[in-house]
Amino acid sequence: MSLISIEELERLTREKLPFARISKFRTEELKSGRAIVRAPYSDEFLRPGGTISGPIMMGLADFAMYAAVLTRVGIVELALTTNLNINFLHLSLIHISEPTRPRLISYAVFCL
Repeated sequence: MSLISIEELERLTREKLPFARISKFRTEELKSGRAIVRAPYSDEFLRPGGTISGPIMMGLADFAMYAAVLTRVGIVELALTTNLNINFLHLSLIHISEPTRPRLISYAVFCL
């Protein structure tokens, strides 16, 4: 059972997480130690060559990890990521939608 609801996380995002709010990250599912979050596709997220920029992928991954941690500890605003590393050429936890298909959205899943 999650110690935070999607509604509580959305309120926290609106009030305290401006990057996630501006990027329009959305939470799809929260379970104990698990979070599925999505970012809508935007041309503003692209870098040269039509790929999603690293800062968006890292931000989405960090937001998913924060959400997953909150499912275990409840609303602890000062919970934080101490280390986050992504090998961008082998993304197993993050799916990035194709820029030619703008109805698709990017998502990240984290399980603790």
